[in-house]
Amino acid sequence: MIVPESLTQESPVPGILQQVGGEVLERGEALLRGEVIGPKGPIFSGSQLEALYSAIPVYLPDEFGVCHCDGMEVLIFWLVPITHDEAHCVLNKGWRAFENQLITQQPDLCDLSRGSIEC
Repeated sequence: MIVPESLTQESPVPGILQQVGGEVLERGEALLRGEVIGPKGPIFSGSQLEALYSAIPVYLPDEFGVCHCDGMEVLIFWLVPITHDEAHCVLNKGWRAFENQLITQQPDLCDLSRGSIEC
């Protein structure tokens, strides 16, 4: 998850990541690209973001997306906070349609106060 530096103090992010990690361990399967967790209500105070979207880490160098460990490739995904409407877009139209809209509309996915894209 990528968040503004202003969230480095008293951030809910560690708890969010712990909860997601626990859910993933409980189900026994890794998150896949395009998977949505939620919506479960506002993730951050004063924000419209209510779900997390599993995406390739496009804001980071390509080398960040794969970790080589004991002869295996481990893919690293980015948990992108998304709105209720965006979560339903993914669920109703599919992750490719959603990502096409992200490319077209170019929202700042690190802006926790952003509104929903049109889908």
